[in-house]
Amino acid sequence: MFEGLDWSAALKRAALMTGFYWLIIYAMSVAFPKSFGIGSQELPGLLTTTAMVFLLFTVFTAFTERARKRRVQQQNTKNSSKKSKTTDDGDGDGDDEGTPSALKGRPNPNASRKKTRRKR
Repeated sequence: MFEGLDWSAALKRAALMTGFYWLIIYAMSVAFPKSFGIGSQELPGLLTTTAMVFLLFTVFTAFTERARKRRVQQQNTKNSSKKSKTTDDGDGDGDDEGTPSALKGRPNPNASRKKTRRKR
């Protein structure tokens, strides 16, 4: 269950988010000192909340990153298998997909464009 988790990236991201959390707390205490001030009585509760947010966000980020890496890896293997199937068909239908066309790398002549105004 805990295999393949990237803890270092998760810790960095959690530290960044915890820093943003403290920045918001500080800004709110400066903006609204009476209703949102950080006093000596609220500090232990705030530190406990910060530690819990840090730990939960670290675990959540580690699992999310692992799931994202697995999805990307599955998508890459799916795409590579599709490419190998299309190149290794061996039908001999006469499709010349391997040979480049005369328009390779040029603009599509069938695409509509705005006509340039004539200068008089």
